Amino acid sequence: MPSSRGIHIRRDCFDKAMLEQAMALGVEVLCDRVIGLEITRNRATQVRLLSGTKITARHFLDGSGRRRAIGRHLSRNQSYSPPMLVRTGVIEEAAHHFTSFSTSFSPRPRGWLWCTPSIYGYFTWTKLFLPGDRNEHELRNLTICSSFGSVKTADARWRISQPLDVDGVLLIGEASGYLDPAWGQGVLHALQSGILAAKTVIASICNPKDQEYLRGAYDKWRLKSFLTAAAALRSAYVESDIQLKIPEV
Repeated sequence: MPSSRGIHIRRDCFDKAMLEQAMALGVEVLCDRVIGLEITRNRATQVRLLSGTKITARHFLDGSGRRRAIGRHLSRNQSYSPPMLVRTGVIEEAAHHFTSFSTSFSPRPRGWLWCTPSIYGYFTWTKLFLPGDRNEHELRNLTICSSFGSVKTADARWRISQPLDVDGVLLIGEASGYLDPAWGQGVLHALQSGILAAKTVIASICNPKDQEYLRGAYDKWRLKSFLTAAAALRSAYVESDIQLKIPEV
C-alpha cells in the first residue's frame, strides 16, 4: 500500500514519452483499433483493425490495458473482489484551504483516500469506495471542490484474465490483470510482464517445439504474480481495518 511519500506522474505525458521512445527505436505505430482476430489451427494468426487493415504475425502481445483488445476475444476476466469503484480529481490547494497539504494514504471503513501534491498549487485525490457509497459525505465534498473536468470514476474490481487456449498471444500489463490503485505497482508490473513476454517470444521463435511449454510458463508466472499481489493487498486491508469483504486468494 502507498506510504507517506510518493511521486505523481501525469499519465498523458508518461504515455507520450513512452510512445515517442518506441518510435525512436524503430517501432511502427498505427493509430487504430482491433476489431477482430483470426485463429487458424488453434493459433492466432491475424488481427483486423477498424480501418480495414489486417496484420499477420507469428506472435501478438496485448498491452492494451483493461480494454484487452485481443485478449477479450480469447478469455474471460475472473473477479477476485466485490464490486468497487475509484474516483479521482484535482483540487487547487489555496482555493480550498489545503495550505499544508502533503502526500497521505488514509484508510476508511469501506475504502480509502489517497492524496498527493501535483503541480502549480494543486493536489490529486483518489478515493476507493463501494457502489452504495456514491453519496458519502467526504466523496461528495471532494467531487464538488475539484476542478471542472478533472473528476473521473472507474471500476476498481480486482480481475485476472484466465490462461489462453490458443498459441501466438501473450497478455501483458493490465490486459493480463489488475488490482485497485492501492497496489501501487501497476507500471512496474507492466514493465516486468512486457520484458518477460518479449523473452518468451524470442525463445519460442528459437525453439518452435517448446512454444506451448513457454506460453504455459508465462501464464503461470503472471497468475502467480497476480495472486501474490492480491493476497498481500488483502492482508494490508485487513490490518488497516478496511472492510471490503475480499475473500482469501
